[in-house]
Amino acid sequence: MLHDIISMGWNFSVKFYEFTVSITLVSILVTLIISALARIERSLPPPHKCLLMASAINAKLCCAPEQNPSADASRMEAGTNYAGDWKQIFAAANNLASALLILIYLLGVLILFC
Repeated sequence: MLHDIISMGWNFSVKFYEFTVSITLVSILVTLIISALARIERSLPPPHKCLLMASAINAKLCCAPEQNPSADASRMEAGTNYAGDWKQIFAAANNLASALLILIYLLGVLILFC
């Protein structure tokens, strides 16, 4: 009987660690993919609705810095550099993906404990 209790505890900890490592790997992969997408130079501006949504997400969900309005004015004079806008969108996508993975992790841990 003692052997059964010990083996059940061992089985739980193995499942827990497997789940934790898998969620961590998925999180790292998502972050790497999003950061790689953010580094691509784009000559077209992002859709305005996406930019507004990203700005709201970054302001409410995390502490991502906002762009300077003076930088926007100088960008319009200079031409077509929209890298800051795209980085803001990809930062919001990374924040949403991270929040979703945290919720999945917490739900998975609750399922494992029950």
